[in-house]
Amino acid sequence: THTHTHTHTHTHTHTTGDFNALPTSSALEFLVGRQELNGKKGGFRDAWILSQQAKKKAKGEQQAQQQQQQAQQQQAQQHEGESCMAVEDDEDKEALGYSFPTWAPEKRIDFFMLNGDIDVEDIYLIGNTTLPPPTAGLDLTKLVSSDHLGLAARFYLTNQQPTNP
Repeated sequence: THTHTHTHTHTHTHTTGDFNALPTSSALEFLVGRQELNGKKGGFRDAWILSQQAKKKAKGEQQAQQQQQQAQQQQAQQHEGESCMAVEDDEDKEALGYSFPTWAPEKRIDFFMLNGDIDVEDIYLIGNTTLPPPTAGLDLTKLVSSDHLGLAARFYLTNQQPTNP
């Protein structure tokens, strides 16, 4: 875990790393201010959540239009006497930020936490190449350099605009 505090005319802190805790754990709930410990709360923001919220907002109009089209199609099918049920696909594990274990990610226990006048421009998993299907005698854990996927991110001070390279 890495923590950095920078103070000039700006004050921000970020702490990064393998927290070995799920987002709903009491430790993370404390860091993001949803749980008290001895009358105190953390003030960090989860960079993955911030990034996903920004992506959803950017796609909001497109999704709303698609949802409206789907609703119209379902209504048309119902009027034709067909049984119609909305089925939602499972969310993409990469979109959920699952980084552990590398060979079959199913948990998000690696975090970038932000505090102060710093925000995330983008955050993504790295090292998430497709592994071969398991076969007898093949130990997938020996094909990767870590048991966690990596996280990479771009940040900016909130009084500056993102760079969008």
